[in-house]
This record gives sequence, C-alpha cells and structure tokens, in this order.
Amino acid sequence: MTIDPLLLEQFDRCLRAADAADPWGELLAAGFLDLCRPESAGGAGVGIDGLFGLAIAAARLRPALPVVQTIVARRHEPDALAVADIERFLVDRGCADVARPLAALLAAGSMVGLMEALLDMTVDYARVREQFGGPIARFQAVQHQIAVMAEHVFAARIATEAAFAGWRHPPRDALVAIAKSRATRAARVVAATAHAVHGAIGISGEHALGGLAARLRALGMAHGGATYWDERLGAAVLDDDAPAIEIVVGLQRST
Repeated sequence: MTIDPLLLEQFDRCLRAADAADPWGELLAAGFLDLCRPESAGGAGVGIDGLFGLAIAAARLRPALPVVQTIVARRHEPDALAVADIERFLVDRGCADVARPLAALLAAGSMVGLMEALLDMTVDYARVREQFGGPIARFQAVQHQIAVMAEHVFAARIATEAAFAGWRHPPRDALVAIAKSRATRAARVVAATAHAVHGAIGISGEHALGGLAARLRALGMAHGGATYWDERLGAAVLDDDAPAIEIVVGLQRST
C-alpha cells in the first residue's frame, strides 16, 4: 500500500515542528509512531510496503532520528521509542528470520532520503556559488558531476521503492539485496560529489554536509554492506533453477 499524500504532508509538518528537547512528542501525539500497529490495537495497520515515503521524509528532515525503525518496533512493543538498531531489537524478540532483511530495507529507505537531501543541497549551492564571474552551475564539468549524482540517487530510489513494494514475510532476499547494495554504492558517489562541488565549506563543522554524509556512510555499513548483499543476491539467483530472464521478470511482477 502507499501512504495517502495528505497523510504524508501531515507527517512532514510533524517532523518540522518537532522540538529539539522533545523530538518524538509531535509524532507521538499525531499517532504516526503507531502506524504499523493493528487497527484493533489503536494503530493504522500500515504494512512495511507503506513506509517508503515516510522513510525518505524522516531522513531528509530528521536524519538523526530512527523514525521508521521506531514505527516498526512499536508493532512488536507498543512503548518502544528511539530504536536505533532495529535488527538487534527484532532478534531479541524472536524475529531473527526477518531482522536483517527488514533492517537493511529500512536503512536503504533512509539512505535514499539522505541522498536526495544531499542532491538538493548540492544543486542549490552550485546555483549560488560564484566563480569567474558566474555561478559554478554554469560550468559543464559541474553540470556533469551533478547529473551523474542524480542518476545514482534515482537508481537507488527505484531499487528501494521496488523492495518496499515487494516486501514479503518471509522476506525475499533478492529485492532487499538489490536495494541495499544499490543504495550503498550510490551513496559513495553522492557523498563524494557533494563534497567535490561544495569544496572546503563542506568539511567545516558548521555545514550540514559533513553530518549527512557521515550518517549516509554509517547506514551503508549497517545491516550488511554492498558486498554482503551482492553475495546474498548471487546465492538467491543460484538457488533458483529458473532461467535468468524468468527470475528478473518474477522480481518485477512481485512489486
């Protein structure tokens, strides 16, 4: 399922209105942290497939808060809050079969949001940073860097959205593997390009770029990096006796 656009707008407003001293208050009051709980328990019964847009919005607006991880955790424990390591949380509650794939999927969603934020930040900076009498966005070399950056962001977004849409229980390794691997590989290019375009200002403590890039790197390594998920993808394909084209078509249909 997909989240209603109006609900997503309200989610954005709650994130923006969150108080630094109580960052969870607005989300709790509006009921967003209980979206995945059954309706019979006061939730909205939203499945994992409905969290993609929320994962992106949360990462863009509140990158330090594990919002979607906490939403998922509260399906198992109603009072859970600020659950940073959803994999460990699920393992401790007897859900080891889904713990790593689900944690990796949520991490990939957050990474897409962070990469989109870095892309917007880089484009805005290129438009206002002047050199040789004009904005650097006019230089073909900078345009090319940002175009490649955008390609990686949107490739990661497509792969991750497909994995959210195709989430199953038990999970299918292939879709999650593609999403996490693609997001992790894209993150390297996106962070490097953002720093290259921003130059020295991007490494200053006052600029947001350094913190976003660090968060992106941490999520890329969490719950299995690109190599780990490449191996899981290869194993899933090798275990399937169907021709490669049928495997690909099957993955597409599952989303």
